[in-house]
Amino acid sequence: MEKDGQSQRQLTPVEIARKNLESTLLQGIAGSNTVRSNQAMYGTLGVSGAEAAYDSSMNSDEIKKMRETAYNQAKQEGESLGVFGEPSYPTNYDISAKVMKQLEDYKTFVPLKDLGEVVKNLAPGFKFNVPAELENYVPAELLQKAVMAEVAKQTGKEAVGLTEAEQDAFNVYQLLSQAYNRGLGLRAAQSGYFADLNQTASQISEKYKPKTKE
Repeated sequence: MEKDGQSQRQLTPVEIARKNLESTLLQGIAGSNTVRSNQAMYGTLGVSGAEAAYDSSMNSDEIKKMRETAYNQAKQEGESLGVFGEPSYPTNYDISAKVMKQLEDYKTFVPLKDLGEVVKNLAPGFKFNVPAELENYVPAELLQKAVMAEVAKQTGKEAVGLTEAEQDAFNVYQLLSQAYNRGLGLRAAQSGYFADLNQTASQISEKYKPKTKE
């Protein structure tokens, strides 16, 4: 990284993807939605924690900027087409859907080694190390090859499908993807697990806090 007013090095697509996958803000949004959509799995306290994480994330300055950007883009697109009126301001649902779709896409952009490291930090209870032979496979490339093979098969052309190692790598991607999503939900559920108790504890502590002498 360069300093003293010089331009900083541009992040690579892989670095951008990993940075977003590790973003606590985006994780909070996706995780809280996951919990609230599967309430029976996480229980009452988990849902309460997810709701606290959701509200905190949605009221952040970064999300406000995201709303403004999405609104302005929609407005500019409409004006370029001659559309009359104003676009709807992005709702929490709109933002959540966008964030969760982006995270799903980002998971396919990074090599399995990077995705495994992200998951390990997010879900420490998940015990798995990506085999060295599969570390450099990129899910998006595997998906593309699989799709092209299917298209060739349907059109009567020779189809070159995934090799055994590539299929194993794709299975690892699916495993890590599920672990990532489950880690998001667990973190969101636990983030506000003690919110109500902490509030009461804070009130008591404040009441008995030693008074400063004037």
